[in-house]
Amino acid sequence: MLMASLATAWLMATVTRLREQERRTIVIEVGMQNAAQAIAIASNPFVFNDGRMAIPAIIYALLMNVALLTYVALLRRS
Repeated sequence: MLMASLATAWLMATVTRLREQERRTIVIEVGMQNAAQAIAIASNPFVFNDGRMAIPAIIYALLMNVALLTYVALLRRS
C-alpha cells in the first residue's frame, strides 16, 4: 500500500508536468502525511481514543521512513 501511494503521487505529479523538485517533494509529503494523519486519528480522544489502533500506523511510519530514505538515496545516485 505504501509503494502504491508513493507511485500514485509520483504519477500524478508527472502527469501534471511538475518540475522534478516538485515531484520529489510531493512524493515525500504524501508518505509523511499518511502516517501522521493515521496516528492522529487513532489516538484522538474525539475519534477512536485507542492507542492500540495507532500501532499499525506506527509500523507504517517506520516502513515509510525506510522507503522514503531509499527513494532519496536513489535520487542522489541519479
